[in-house]
Amino acid sequence: MKRDCCFEEAGKWFRYRAAAIIVQKGCVLLAQNDHADYLYSVGGGVHHGVKRSGGCSTRGA
Repeated sequence: MKRDCCFEEAGKWFRYRAAAIIVQKGCVLLAQNDHADYLYSVGGGVHHGVKRSGGCSTRGA
């Protein structure tokens, strides 16, 4: 079973994630949360046992 690396303490939570900053034609790609008023970088939780370098890869345009 794959599990994200995360924990909760004193009502706050931490999730280890890999993210990317994608810039094209001077614009930055961000994702939006439908239930709260904030934007965040695209990516996702890193599963236990996955090397941090395997979370995102770099690619030139």
